[in-house]
Amino acid sequence: MPKISEIKERVGTDLANGVLSTLAFFGMYGLPLSSKRVFELLYQTRASKQQVNEALEDLVLRSKVVKHDNLYALKSWDDLQSLMRDDETKKRWKQVDKYFKLLSSIPFIEHISIIHSLAIGNVNSESDIDFFVITKPNRLYFVRSLVIVLFRMFGVYRTRTQIAGRLSFGYYVSSKALDLSEVEGKDPFMAFWFASFLPIFGKQTYLKLAESNQWIYEFLPNYSPQARIENIRRAESTLLKKFLETLLQLPAVLIEPLLRSIHITHTFNLPENHWATSTTIANRDVLKLQAVSQRRLIVEKYENHRRNIAL
Repeated sequence: MPKISEIKERVGTDLANGVLSTLAFFGMYGLPLSSKRVFELLYQTRASKQQVNEALEDLVLRSKVVKHDNLYALKSWDDLQSLMRDDETKKRWKQVDKYFKLLSSIPFIEHISIIHSLAIGNVNSESDIDFFVITKPNRLYFVRSLVIVLFRMFGVYRTRTQIAGRLSFGYYVSSKALDLSEVEGKDPFMAFWFASFLPIFGKQTYLKLAESNQWIYEFLPNYSPQARIENIRRAESTLLKKFLETLLQLPAVLIEPLLRSIHITHTFNLPENHWATSTTIANRDVLKLQAVSQRRLIVEKYENHRRNIAL
C-alpha cells in the first residue's frame, strides 16, 4: 500500500504536469496565461484554484515556468508583441460591438460565439473576426444567405482578398448538430478550441451546446460553461427578431432546400475544398469551411512537447 507522502507527491506531480501541459498548448502561439485561465483550462487534471496557484508558484521557483505581470508561460514572451496583440484585439472587439445589434437581430439565429484567433487572444494586424453560429433546424442556409447579403452590403464580410478586421462566418451548425465531436472528433486541440469559445449571444443555447459536449471533461475537467458566458450581451431587438421570424417563417420553409442545394454545390465546386488539407463539411446541419487544416500537425507537435517537458 503506497504511503501518504507518495500519494501526495504523485498528485502534486500530476497537477504540475497538467499546468505545464496547458501552458505548452498556448505557448505554441506565444501566449502567456493568467492563473485563472490556467485553472479553467487545466489539462487532464482536476484541482482547485488555490491548488493551481500554488502549483504555478512552485513551478516558477523551480524555473519551469516564467511569471511576469501576473501572467505565466513556459518561457519569456515579447512584451511589445503582447501590446500589439492587445491593440489589435481591442480594434476587433469594437467591430463586434458595432455590428452586434445587427447580428443579434438576424432571424433564426439561436447562438453566436467568437472563435479562433480573437477567442484565444492570438490576434495580429491581418486577423479577421471568426464567428460560430447556431441556427434553428432547417434554417442554416437561409441564415447564411442573409448574413452574406447583410454584411456584404455593409462592406465588412470577409472575402478571399479582404481579410483583416473583416467578419468571417465559416462555421454554422443547426441546433440538431450540437455535439461537435461528431463533426470534429476528439483531441487536445479540439478541447482547447471549444473551451476558448467566447459566446456573445444566446446564453441558453450555449449552455445546451456545452451540455452536448461532455467529452470535453476528458481533457479539461475544470471547464465551466458558466465561466464563459460573461461576454453574452442582451439582444436589443428581441421583438424585431421575433417579428422577422414570424414574417419569414413560410418563405424560409419554402426556400431553404433550394438555398441548401446552391450553397453545398458552390462549396464543393471550389477546388480548395478538395485539397488534402481540407476539412470542409457542408450538409443539412453543418457548414464548416476550412480548406487548410493544420490540426493534425499541431496535435503531434503538442503531444511531443508535453512529453519533453513532463516532470
